Amino acid sequence: MKYKISDAIFAAFPNFQRGVVVGKNINNRKVHRELAELLAAAATR
Repeated sequence: MKYKISDAIFAAFPNFQRGVVVGKNINNRKVHRELAELLAAAATR
């Protein structure tokens, strides 16, 4: 996997930090109602 972040981001936000999480053999097809509700609530903040 390769990704790029524009130098303009670092110029505009000098304290910018990023993190990457890589998972293998993850099955995210199942719907978890409680997690969906938590995500929806967090998105409205």
